[in-house]
Formats: sequence, structure tokens, C-alpha cells
Amino acid sequence: INVVDSTLTEVGLKPLLLKVATLAMNQTPEHEIINTMQHAASRFTSFAIASQFRFVQTNTNYHKRSFTLPSISDQHNRYLFSSTQGNLYLIDKLPHTQVIDHFLKMMESLQKEKPVYMRIQYALDRELAYSLADTLVTKLDVIVKSIDEMSVSSMCRFGTHAVTLGFTEQEDFFEEYLSSKAEPTN
Repeated sequence: INVVDSTLTEVGLKPLLLKVATLAMNQTPEHEIINTMQHAASRFTSFAIASQFRFVQTNTNYHKRSFTLPSISDQHNRYLFSSTQGNLYLIDKLPHTQVIDHFLKMMESLQKEKPVYMRIQYALDRELAYSLADTLVTKLDVIVKSIDEMSVSSMCRFGTHAVTLGFTEQEDFFEEYLSSKAEPTN
């Protein structure tokens, strides 16, 4: 077993692990598995939206830019992070009423001519996750492959009022993940 860091957050990690496991079960040579993993990870982008800045700062590998720490009265804000190479970078602090519009504008600037395939996870912010999905599908060429509950480990990183979004232009990136969800568990 060789351990290779995928640099992805959970929203992209599960689909990638299932893809790698499928390749391994098919006895694909190791160098092809690693190349496939690195290629897929390089084409996957993820973001986190959290309401508890101090919690995220304490529990993640967080890189800050010049930014003032929030006060206790700051509870109605959301913090938008980019997850690059496994690290979080703060993009912006927004009133919770502006998160969807801001994320939409950001996605408009990132999206090329191809459709984008997205996976969304949420902790207790289910309403935000579904509102984001509806807006992105309506306004952009976005295909939401799944909306799922976040794992406990991700809630420990991002807080209980968090949403993570991951997207790629690779149509088949989420296929193993979706087919494994459809299979009955014993």
C-alpha cells in the first residue's frame, strides 16, 4: 500500500477513493492509478461556507490574509473558503443573505463553456445547500450529482452550520460514488 495525499476535502475525496478502488480491483498498474488520481484531483475545485470562523480557524489548516477577527455579534455572517491543495483560504466574509448571490457570481467567473458537475454536502445548513443547488442549476450550466449530509469528521472541521461544494468538468468523476450509493448495503 502506498499512501498518496489527494489534497481533496471530503466532498471530492469519497468519489476519488471509489474511483481508485475500482481501478485497483481491476488490477490497473499502480502508476496509472496514481496518474488518474492526480489528474482527477487537479481538475476538482472545492469550497466551504461556514458560520463559525473561530471554529474553522482552530480546527483546520487555515491560511489567513489580512482579516479582522469576528466579534460575538458576528453570528449572522458566513465565511467563504476555497480549499486548495487540502488547505483552506478565506475568500470573503458575507452577510448570510448574500452568500448565494456572491457564490453565483464567483461560479460565473469560473465556469467555462462546458457544464460543471457538482456535489454538495451540508451539516445543519440543509436549506442553504438546496437553495444554492437550485440557484446554480437555474442560472448556470451546473448539474448537481448529489446533495448529502456531511460526515461527523467534516462537521468537526467546518462547524455544524456549514456547506461544502465541489465541482469538476469531468462528467464521470462522481459515477462510482453514485453507483455505490444505489447499491443496497448488507
